[in-house]
Amino acid sequence: MSSLSASNSPRTRESAVSIRSLGLVYTTTLDRRPTLRNRLGRLARRQRQTRIVHAVKDLTLDIPYGQVTGIIGSNGAGKSTLMRVISGILPPTSGKVEVFGKVSTLLSLGVGFNNKLTGRENVYLGGLAALAFSVAASLDPDIFIIDEALSTGDARFKVKSIERIRQMKSDDRALIVVSHALKVLREICDEIIWMDKGKMVKRGEPLEVIKAYRAFLHVGSSPETDEDF
Repeated sequence: MSSLSASNSPRTRESAVSIRSLGLVYTTTLDRRPTLRNRLGRLARRQRQTRIVHAVKDLTLDIPYGQVTGIIGSNGAGKSTLMRVISGILPPTSGKVEVFGKVSTLLSLGVGFNNKLTGRENVYLGGLAALAFSVAASLDPDIFIIDEALSTGDARFKVKSIERIRQMKSDDRALIVVSHALKVLREICDEIIWMDKGKMVKRGEPLEVIKAYRAFLHVGSSPETDEDF
């Protein structure tokens, strides 16, 4: 049995989000060799290959008000899926999610500088990210979810975003930031949650969790790994 509840009533407790035994499973089409011959063969047999993906597995945690919580992990770790469940975009398959307050979510608009785009297109994307951040923050949320949006835009956008995040934290709001930009997370987060394959691997002080995450990836500290992992 699964449930997702949200309340926009005034806050009366320290916890912003309560998650108990959360699981999310979905089915996706499996097409390892998408050749015309394979597709015609499956069409003739009326077969469709699928696989079951356990995006989030038996996750239990509380996210408090008055702090910035960072979420890190490799692509496919379940970070964005978790944010979509908390936001009410995706229903959980199992477990319980309770959200105590008004949520505003800023999802990824494209991650980082894309060298396949023109300079003008990259500038446009950065401007769009800044506008989206401003609009989402102006909705006066109790809980503000930022999913990879800090990886888009220029240095000025990042500085202004960090300032706004710190201001919202001082107003005793709950902020959840998903990012591969480890340097930014070290600067703004009170704690970090490391996810892998749908599970929480480690949670704690930012430097400690980032160090363990880097060791897991077999990479050291450098400007490149601060931004790209």
